[in-house]
Amino acid sequence: MSRLFTTLAIPPDLFIELQNAAKIYMLDDNFPSRRDCVGSKGNAETDLVKLKLFAEVESFLINGDWGERCFGVNSEGYTTRKYKWPQDRSK
Repeated sequence: MSRLFTTLAIPPDLFIELQNAAKIYMLDDNFPSRRDCVGSKGNAETDLVKLKLFAEVESFLINGDWGERCFGVNSEGYTTRKYKWPQDRSK
């Protein structure tokens, strides 16, 4: 988790808020397809699950406005961050 935190280059309080929001989003009982993307190690369809997970994460960042909030032009550290939102959203 510390490697992910370092890679994202966002403030600690925002990282915790993002992490909690992502858990709520991915584990929402109203969307079982999201839950199916989480904790699927050993699944024979690993590549397909990864693609579905990537799509869900992208949806979370776009629809929940988390991409703009954490990595957008008005976010803390934007000018020094390696990846910027939305142009680098697939990285």
